[in-house]
Amino acid sequence: MLAPEPSGEQVHPLWTDLVSRIRVGRPDRMSEWLRRVPLLEGTHRRHLSHLARILHRRRYEAGEVVFRQGDVGSGMYIVQTGRIRIVAEDPVRGEIQLSILDAGQCFGEMSLFDHGPRSASAIAHEDSVLFGLFEGDLDQLERTRPQAAVRLLHNLSLSVSLRLRHTNERLRDIEEGSARGPY
Repeated sequence: MLAPEPSGEQVHPLWTDLVSRIRVGRPDRMSEWLRRVPLLEGTHRRHLSHLARILHRRRYEAGEVVFRQGDVGSGMYIVQTGRIRIVAEDPVRGEIQLSILDAGQCFGEMSLFDHGPRSASAIAHEDSVLFGLFEGDLDQLERTRPQAAVRLLHNLSLSVSLRLRHTNERLRDIEEGSARGPY
């Protein structure tokens, strides 16, 4: 049985919560929340309202996989509520936890730049709500709100740079530890 959407479209019930757009009437509340997301720092209020309308909302239950390492990526996510575990899957050592992300943090953004396979898996550590921004959404943002797209891409590049610096520091620490030997 198909369920009616506010637009009048008939949608199969399976899809009603799978990926839903933020409904009209909520962008003001969403833009206030988005204003506090570090990735969106410096974004003008009217651009946040527009962004609130194009983000995709999805609920994940604890233990549910957002994406797996090796999957082809096409977008990024912002954690609204809950926590997301980022893990690398190693055939010998199994899952290696890289990070646990909280509300306001983002992940998966590399796929917006390189279209390569996911470098790690993302799993809901607890019941979570995520907002997705996918390649087509970014393309639309570039066409309709170029200043907002420039701000977002600038902030994304800063975020990726900081993560790369952090990774380099961790690798340096590992190398220094292995150079000293096990004793």
